[in-house]
Amino acid sequence: MKTFFKILMSLILLFLLIFVGGIFYLSRGLNEVMSISLNGIDISKLDDGKYTGEYDHGRWTNKLDITVKNKILTEILIKDVVTFSKPSVSD
Repeated sequence: MKTFFKILMSLILLFLLIFVGGIFYLSRGLNEVMSISLNGIDISKLDDGKYTGEYDHGRWTNKLDITVKNKILTEILIKDVVTFSKPSVSD
């Protein structure tokens, strides 16, 4: 019976280690991506039209189509939806 509990506890510990490691892997670099600012872009100098943008940092990649009309950012379309997208952000 002791052997069974040792094996069971070992499997539970292994599962926990894999789970915690997966969480750390999936969230790696997320804080850097969330804190990006667009200070270098002056929209008032852009002509009306559609622009394509791309961001690639580690495992985080985004591609967007942006529409500027009357010097105002009017539309942002996400071209490549991430696997874990949030409808409130991508709709």
